[in-house]
Order: sequence, then C-alpha cells, then structure tokens
Amino acid sequence: MGMQGDLHYMSVADLIQNLCMDRKEAELLIDHGEKMATLYFRKGTLVHAVQGQLSGEDAVYETLRWDEGTFAVQPGIKSPGESITKSWSNLLLEGARQRDEERNKHGQTKRALEEALRRERLAAEAGGVSVLCRWANAA
Repeated sequence: MGMQGDLHYMSVADLIQNLCMDRKEAELLIDHGEKMATLYFRKGTLVHAVQGQLSGEDAVYETLRWDEGTFAVQPGIKSPGESITKSWSNLLLEGARQRDEERNKHGQTKRALEEALRRERLAAEAGGVSVLCRWANAA
C-alpha cells in the first residue's frame, strides 16, 4: 500500500518533487472533486500525465493549480506511455510561473472592478448619474 493524503497538507508540487527525488516508480492519483489526474513516475522522472482530455505537460500544469483534493501514491505501477519531455524541476517552475500570472490577472481585474465601484460611489455621492445606471437604462 502506498501513501495517501490531502492536498491541504502536501501540495501537488511537493508530491512531484518527493517522488522524483526518491527515484520512485509509481502512479500518483489525484482526486479534485469532479476532476481526476494520474501522473506516472520512473526512476526520478515524471514520464506521463493525464487529466481529463489533457495529457503530458498540459495535464501537469492543470494539476499544479489544484489546492484542494486527495491523493494516493501506488508504488511499482508502470506508466502506460510517455508524454512528458521536460524535467520535473522545469515543470514545477513553469507551473509556478503560470499560477503567478493567473493571480496577477485576477488581482488586476479585481483592482479595476474596485476602482469602478469607487467611482460609482463618488458619482452617487455627488448626485451624478452613475455609469452603471446609464448602461442599465440604455439596455
């Protein structure tokens, strides 16, 4: 029997790093609600990944975004294929870069919305007609 746990306590990146550093041959199953991912390791290398319709590096990047869910490691399971060419460390770096980029986009959108709402409140306080009211009336 392999290891199992919760992503709250061990992230996908930590799991990948540990399995590669330990040079395990294993299957990592990750359950993220309605989504599932399967990653395969051989002699310190992440060799194959599948998540829904995604496979290879794209499946890894999607899975690295998951903060919630459960996992199970099954040692000794051979990979059914090879779909990954990058090293595990490059996959983790690129996954982290993509997450940071998403967070920055989300933060910029949130700041723009907060600024628009602030302007709306100022317009309402000044007795003006708000942009949102004009838009609603035009529709």
